[in-house]
Amino acid sequence: MVNIDVGVDLGTDSVIIYMEGKGITLSQPSIVAYDEKKEKVVAVGSAAFDMLGKAPPYIKIVRPLENGSISDFKMAEVLLRSFLTKVFGNLFFKPSVAMCVPSSITGIERTAFITTALAAGARKVTLIEAPLAAAIGCGIDFKACKGNMIVDIGAGSTDIAVISFGGVVNSRSERTGGYDMDEAIKDYVLKEKKLYIGQKTAEAAKIKAAALTNPSQKITAELKGLSAKTGLPASAVITQTEICEAITPIAERISAAVHSLFEVTPPDLTGDILETGIILTGGAAQIRGIDSFISVRLGVDVKVVEDPLHRVAVGTGTCFKAADDLIDASFEEAGI
Repeated sequence: MVNIDVGVDLGTDSVIIYMEGKGITLSQPSIVAYDEKKEKVVAVGSAAFDMLGKAPPYIKIVRPLENGSISDFKMAEVLLRSFLTKVFGNLFFKPSVAMCVPSSITGIERTAFITTALAAGARKVTLIEAPLAAAIGCGIDFKACKGNMIVDIGAGSTDIAVISFGGVVNSRSERTGGYDMDEAIKDYVLKEKKLYIGQKTAEAAKIKAAALTNPSQKITAELKGLSAKTGLPASAVITQTEICEAITPIAERISAAVHSLFEVTPPDLTGDILETGIILTGGAAQIRGIDSFISVRLGVDVKVVEDPLHRVAVGTGTCFKAADDLIDASFEEAGI
């Protein structure tokens, strides 16, 4: 049997697939559009994302993952099978799939990931904790007996872990991330500008103008939505300073979660982290100034890796060849 190894970052916001030797082969939104009248899926990924907020009432837009965990098994299977088929053309030769998972998910949630991947066409499923996958993807010497702290800020959750000697020493998942920032921007705009906007508009404003350090009144993003006063279409402008005000409480929660992990980390490892610094990965790590924001509050150097969005997927896809160096508790396998 042909052995095909593939790494899948099945995230709340997007699915990223990485293959050794080919790199990132797919990156699409984790969304499925389901026609409730015809009882069938009508779009997956980017096509479904384009329908978000614009589809008829009978077209249900589903995000099968919530806060980093599977919330809709059937739609998650449809999503993953569709993307695996897109990458491989067909699933005659079933791939071995490595999937990253949050550090603190339950045994039931782990089983859900395995079951979903097998049902979607995987021959064998390997689960690896997201911060450990990020460490591999960043090129960190995770085998060394030296502490490294990884903070993976995703759309639905933030995974924080201290890694040493090939395994996760301590970890924590905070169920907050980029989506909470989008919601915070929506709430701010409604309160201060009396304008209803959608999640896509809030996210676009965040990507264009968000900054957590030294925000500027001169940098702005245009918002279009529905006036809360007149009930008619309207527009407004939000400044970088205003976006900073809106999302700062979310960044504070992330900083507090990192702080709480330090409190239960052995002193020798915290000494290592003081030397090596904290490493940020994940899509929300691209927010301008988030590294400085966390660094100021914790008194530790913080670095955003290059291409933070894809580091977990890269590490997941290359974890097969690192299997012998990983602690068993951080590397689980199941197959058929």
